[in-house]
Amino acid sequence: ELDEAKTQFLSITSHELRTPITPIKTQLQLLLRGFYGDLNERQIKSLRMIERNTDRLNRLLGDLLEISRIQSGRLKLNITKQNLKEVIEETVDFMRPSADEKKISIETRLDDVPDIEIDRDRIIQVLQNLISNAIKFTPSGGRVDISLKKYGDGAIISVKDTGVGMSREIREKVFEPFFQADDWKSRKIGGTGLGLTICKGIIEAHGGRIWCESEPGKGSVFHIILPPKPGREIKLSQDEEIRERIKTFFEERS
Repeated sequence: ELDEAKTQFLSITSHELRTPITPIKTQLQLLLRGFYGDLNERQIKSLRMIERNTDRLNRLLGDLLEISRIQSGRLKLNITKQNLKEVIEETVDFMRPSADEKKISIETRLDDVPDIEIDRDRIIQVLQNLISNAIKFTPSGGRVDISLKKYGDGAIISVKDTGVGMSREIREKVFEPFFQADDWKSRKIGGTGLGLTICKGIIEAHGGRIWCESEPGKGSVFHIILPPKPGREIKLSQDEEIRERIKTFFEERS
C-alpha cells in the first residue's frame, strides 16, 4: 500500500508540476522572438539559461511520469510486428550527427532476424538512450558498435562503446532510479538518472531482459534480449541452451 501511495503521489505531483511549464515556455519564446520589444545581449543570455533549465525540468517531470507508469504497471505498449534491423538503422541515422559532433564512429553489424512483436516507439526510445549514453561517456575519437543477432526465436541487441567503463559496484546499481556515480562522470555530463530505469521497465514490459557488462577504462556493453512477442518465453536451440548455461556458470563464479 505504501509503494502504491508513493507511485500515485509521484504521478499526480509530476502531472501538476508539468502543467504550468507550457505557458512558461510560450512566454519565453515570445520574449526571445522580440514580441514584447527588443532585448539586449545580456537579457537574451539570461532568457536562454531559463529556457534550458525549463527544458531540463520538463524532461525530468516526463521521466518521473514514465517511472510512475512503470511502477504501477500502467505502461501501455502499442504492439506491432516489426523488422528490428530497420528499427535499429533508423535510430542510428537519427543519432549519428551527435556522434559525428564528437568525432565518434558508429559501426553496425545487423543480422537478418525474423520480425518480432514490439512497441516500435518504445524500443527506439530505449535504443536512443543507450546510444546517447555510449556517445556521452566515450571520448572524442572513440567508437560505438551496435549489433543484432538471432537469439532462439527472439533477438539480442548489443550497444558497445570504448568509453570510461564502470566498476562492478556501479554496474550493479546502474538501473536504479536516480543513480548517478561521481566516478562515472555522470554529474559532469548531466542527466536525470532515470533513463536506464525507464529502459529496464520498457524491456521488461516486453517480457525481455537488459543488462550491462563493463570494466573501468575498458568501455561498456549493454545487451537487450527480446522475445518474439511480449510475454512469450524464448525458445533456445540445444546449442544456444548449452552456451547460455556455460555463460551463466562462469558469471556466477566471477
